[in-house]
Amino acid sequence: MKDNSFAGNLYIVTGASRGIGRSISELLLQRGAEVVGVGRNEKKLREIERRHSGFSYIVMDLSRPKAGEELAHRLKGIVVHGLINNAGYAYWGDPLKVPVEEYRRMTQLLYLTPIELSLSLLPELKGGVVVNVISAIVHVRFRRMTGYGAAKSALHYYTVGARKYYKKRGVHLMAVYPGPVKTDFFSHPSFEGEVDLLRRFAVTPEKVARATVSGIKRRARSIYVPWYLRVISMR
Repeated sequence: MKDNSFAGNLYIVTGASRGIGRSISELLLQRGAEVVGVGRNEKKLREIERRHSGFSYIVMDLSRPKAGEELAHRLKGIVVHGLINNAGYAYWGDPLKVPVEEYRRMTQLLYLTPIELSLSLLPELKGGVVVNVISAIVHVRFRRMTGYGAAKSALHYYTVGARKYYKKRGVHLMAVYPGPVKTDFFSHPSFEGEVDLLRRFAVTPEKVARATVSGIKRRARSIYVPWYLRVISMR
């Protein structure tokens, strides 16, 4: 039976040109939703637009200061049923040697932009959902991903703490915690030759997308992919 529960609803997906964001976008489109994808790679975004009539896109670097507020301004007045904060990247290395600018970029992209965007869009989101794609890394320690883990931990803390306040405004706040995923996430030069073990246990972005869209439908509070990663959150 065809699932029409998303038909006609509009979702904003950041990091939509690749990986998890692209898979979530395409699955929502298959379920009848309309999607505005946000990313830096216009060529890849245009590919999705050619394949799906319900897809449109905005090219933007969300790691810039106040990028979330700027994007929300461009979306002002549009009725939004869901926001998926997914855009991200990581820098691998000795935390004392990672350039400070990389810490700034990760903090903006992984923590501040999702907050700026969701708060700015709250009036348009009433009755809708905000999905923060976090990471299972918040429950473990990767010393060479300290900046990424710190920013994702901040978003985790915000999501858990702010959930009831979003609910009072009529918005459901959901968290997704993937483990390693088979995307070009590890293609950043800082990862070179360092992450073979992580790749070995990685799941597909399609699996994360299916779990996320299912969670949106049933209004889940949190999703772990694979599901057994939830165990590490109970330690």
